[in-house]
Amino acid sequence: MSFVYDVYHKGRSPNRQQAQFEILGQRLKSLGYASYRDYLKSNHWLRVRNTFWCEMGNQPCSVCFRNDTPRDLHHRDYRTLGVEQSSDLIALCKYCHSAVHDFCRSHPKINLGRAHLTMRRAIQRQLQVKAAAAAQTGTSRTPRHRARRRARCRAQHPKE
Repeated sequence: MSFVYDVYHKGRSPNRQQAQFEILGQRLKSLGYASYRDYLKSNHWLRVRNTFWCEMGNQPCSVCFRNDTPRDLHHRDYRTLGVEQSSDLIALCKYCHSAVHDFCRSHPKINLGRAHLTMRRAIQRQLQVKAAAAAQTGTSRTPRHRARRRARCRAQHPKE
């Protein structure tokens, strides 16, 4: 079995999130870093980050799919810390990155690697509900969206 399984199921940790943090602490010590912040300042992490962005290109956020905001790299699992592959990381905008960690704290049974998928599904459901409501009322999603649509229409069909 995996170390997370042992830590989580053998009573050494009250929840999965706590097990992840125990793994992180042990992994950092074995790599010679005092804290996660020290690890993120290391030359190794800079190389990993640069490799990810070179291989993956300009990845949008994996939750909200925005590409116009700065993005962080999120570890799917801390067990690969120090030997990360690009597949062990995902791009998240700063808002979604903090939201994923908050979500994990409030839902201890959800693991770090799957939380972004759960959040993505929730956002898609919200968008579907909004689209259905807009379709029923015959209105656009937001007043700003309506204003943009009017401006586009005016540009395409100028008054003579």
